[in-house]
Amino acid sequence: MRKLILLLLFVFGMNTLSAQFDVKSGSKTSQTITIENKTYPVYTTKKGSPYVILHSLKTNHDYPLWIGKATNEKYEGHSLRQSKSGKYFYFKISENSGNPYCKFIKSKVKNGK
Repeated sequence: MRKLILLLLFVFGMNTLSAQFDVKSGSKTSQTITIENKTYPVYTTKKGSPYVILHSLKTNHDYPLWIGKATNEKYEGHSLRQSKSGKYFYFKISENSGNPYCKFIKSKVKNGK
């Protein structure tokens, strides 16, 4: 029974590890994105999803920030972007890490209204 439990934990652990995204696997593009006066190079996955690479001081690991696609719309003075799922968001800077993150809006609002 103990061996079975260890085997199940090993298999589950391997599945979890293989499901993680390797930020270095993407291709660097010629594009950049500026978020609150800081410019980041843009990378794309094999399927074309754009992201930037951020570094976590807490874990000391790099991680992706998915950037979606730019729109011409504004929300409370922020430029809106759209995710693959169709949701709209803008970027904010974390006070703790200093890294940007996505702030999703509940409904799409045009022209800063």
